[in-house]
Amino acid sequence: MTTALENTQKNIGRNDKCPCGSGKKYKKCCMKIHKLQQEAKKTSRSANDLIDKETSAWSFYKLLRDASAQNLLNFLYDLTAEEGPFRKKHPNAESFFKTISDGELRAFGSEGFQLMRIRHDGDQTLLVLARGLDSKQASHVAFEVFTLKDCGTGLRIWDLETLEKTKNGLAANPSFEDLGIAWSWAK
Repeated sequence: MTTALENTQKNIGRNDKCPCGSGKKYKKCCMKIHKLQQEAKKTSRSANDLIDKETSAWSFYKLLRDASAQNLLNFLYDLTAEEGPFRKKHPNAESFFKTISDGELRAFGSEGFQLMRIRHDGDQTLLVLARGLDSKQASHVAFEVFTLKDCGTGLRIWDLETLEKTKNGLAANPSFEDLGIAWSWAK
């Protein structure tokens, strides 16, 4: 069964006026969000099917990386903890998709990011991913710092912090301290 949205998308060209009534071309208005909605409808297994209390931080990272590579946005959203700060910023999947569509956030662990560090710190685990560290052309390095917590059914993304540092003066293999991340017991 097809929805009105799917029928509209099949019948509209990227240079036609957007069906939302804004007067803009479809490609400049709602096309990106419609594509993200279609991607989100892809069927995938749920996070609970793949993550349990025995799942390690390394295995969690591999799931995160693979889901990002396949653009499984619903699954990425399911990796976040319902009661965590990330979900307070993005209370539903649609707001998460819109933030990605607007360019304010990238799909987690997106292309070019590599796992740099894992640290277990009390009841949380930190994953640090970096992009641009090995690039000779890049003047900045982008970091994604994931705070993971066990929410009863296994690890989930509690929060995400994005950082950007200039390469000038940054160690070749920066530590948590170089990134300004203190141990939780030291706070």
